[in-house]
Amino acid sequence: MVQRKIKVMHLINSFSLGGAEKLVFDLAPAMDRERFEVFVCAMASRGDRIEESIRSGLEKSGIRTISLKKKARRDRIKAIWKLFRILRCNGIDILHTHCPSPDFYGKITASLARTPRVFSTIHNTRGYTPLLERFLNPLTTRYIAISETVRRYMIERLKIPTKKITVIYNAIDVNAFRKLDIDRKAKLKELGLPSNSSVITAIGRITHQKGHIYLVEAAEITLQAFSDVYFLIVGDDTVDPEVTKAVRKAIRTKGLEGRVILTGVRMDVPEILAITDVFVLPSLWEGLSIVLLEAMAAGVPVVVTDVGSNAEVVEDGVSGFVVPPKNPSLLAQRIQELLTNPQRAAEMAEAARRRINERFSLERLAQEHESLYLDALRGTGARVVA
Repeated sequence: MVQRKIKVMHLINSFSLGGAEKLVFDLAPAMDRERFEVFVCAMASRGDRIEESIRSGLEKSGIRTISLKKKARRDRIKAIWKLFRILRCNGIDILHTHCPSPDFYGKITASLARTPRVFSTIHNTRGYTPLLERFLNPLTTRYIAISETVRRYMIERLKIPTKKITVIYNAIDVNAFRKLDIDRKAKLKELGLPSNSSVITAIGRITHQKGHIYLVEAAEITLQAFSDVYFLIVGDDTVDPEVTKAVRKAIRTKGLEGRVILTGVRMDVPEILAITDVFVLPSLWEGLSIVLLEAMAAGVPVVVTDVGSNAEVVEDGVSGFVVPPKNPSLLAQRIQELLTNPQRAAEMAEAARRRINERFSLERLAQEHESLYLDALRGTGARVVA
């Protein structure tokens, strides 16, 4: 008898560059194709070049992509019906949901469609509701925490049973962030920066969570001592218009226009990291930041706030600096230390690169997910490839 492959579908918010989505986009193509057929389904459709590029890349890797095209706060029943038909028509064995909205719609629909197993990755330490998790818990085969910090949050705040949680640390394709052969002057010119610039980069959508307002304050302090430093804030500036407005106002009020630059969404993150002198993650809370792993893999010295799992990834003073959140003065101090001491910055960057290669590889991520899937399907009657 020919045994069919296990069909796994990841359900995400959209084909965007958020951390949870990026994790899925790396994980899906890395899975064993002899055993697994992988689908990626998005709740919403962006309908832009970013979505087109992401879907094209996944399809070329043999991953089938689908969008429910759900509108915000609308089409609830329609989305459930669409997802129900997708699960049933494709014979999905495992639905793996990511983030609160996909969790809610995915788990309810999978129950109706009698999908054999449902996995759920918790990606952050905020944004989830204990009461809702109490309802969804019986519909969930297994939860995955992306770090120990997130696991504690799940147990203490969301009241998810310890026995249902497995920790699988986030990971990245380190090969995409090895030292790239970049023409630094040409890249700086493309970004509108002078050829002798020192570049401080923060990457992440502009929301309250990401703490960009404190980076602007740190930039003001730093620029009092350095005349050749430029700050890039790379990420979607349309998610929270009020926060974006506040960040732009702070830049304007402090006279930092042209020195603190909001680039919007960029598809060339590896290249930007290649010309970055210091990477900063000024977040107020986090799960386990994918872009932090990317910066470290690229060999960029990092300064991060002591929130979420940042301190699990960065050993303070060894593979980067860890500072308290909402402390622009200390943030600026650590940035300046790295700028004035290139030797120490290089040593930290190399320690960071080694740490990512050893503990946060994509191969490890795929293997751990595959083992969980196989264990969960044993005894279900599903025919799986041994």
